[in-house]
Amino acid sequence: MGNRCLITTKAKDLAIYLHWNGGIESVAPFLKYCELQGHRPPESDSYGWARLCQVIGNYFGGTNSIGISKYHEMTEDNGTYIIEKWRIVGREFNDIERMNAMLKDIDSQQPVDSQLGEFLDSSTVLITDLKINDQVFIYNQNGYKKCTVIGFGEDKFVNGTNVKGLPFVGLYENNGKFDHNINNYITTQTAQRSD
Repeated sequence: MGNRCLITTKAKDLAIYLHWNGGIESVAPFLKYCELQGHRPPESDSYGWARLCQVIGNYFGGTNSIGISKYHEMTEDNGTYIIEKWRIVGREFNDIERMNAMLKDIDSQQPVDSQLGEFLDSSTVLITDLKINDQVFIYNQNGYKKCTVIGFGEDKFVNGTNVKGLPFVGLYENNGKFDHNINNYITTQTAQRSD
C-alpha cells in the first residue's frame, strides 16, 4: 500500500516508480524543479532520467520509495504520468472511476440550477468525429446546455472565423438560420458528446 505512480515518456521505454508522493501535487513540482535547474528532459537525453531520480531521491532521503525499470503498466493508486519537456502530457490507469463518483457526489449537493448533471457522463471527442444529430454540450452564460449538431460550416467567415467544416448547433436562431452566429459553432478541437 502506498501513494504509487510511474513516470515515463511517450516512448514508454523506461519508467521511474514512486512508492510515496505519487500524486500530481508532488510529481508536477519534481518535474518543475528539474526544469528550473535546466536539466535536459528524459525524452531527449538519458541524463534527464538520472537528474529526475537524483532530485526525487534527495527529497526523500534514505534508500526507499524510488525505483527505475523498464516500463510496465501501473494500474494502482495514481497510475502512470507521461511526461515531455518536464510537463505532464498524459495519464494512464489513474482511478478515474473514483474521481467521477466524487464529481457526481459533489454535483448532487449543489443547487439544482447549478448542477452539471448528465454533462458529467459525456465523452470528450474530436469535433471531426461528430455527425449530424449528435447531442453535444455547449457552454453559455447559464452553464452547459445539451444541443443537437445540425450542420457543418461552409467556407466562409463568421465574426472573423473561417467556419469551414466546423460543426454547428441549433442554439441561437436568426431568421430561421443558425449558421450566421459564431456562438452556434464548436470552434475547439474537442467537444463533449452525450452518451
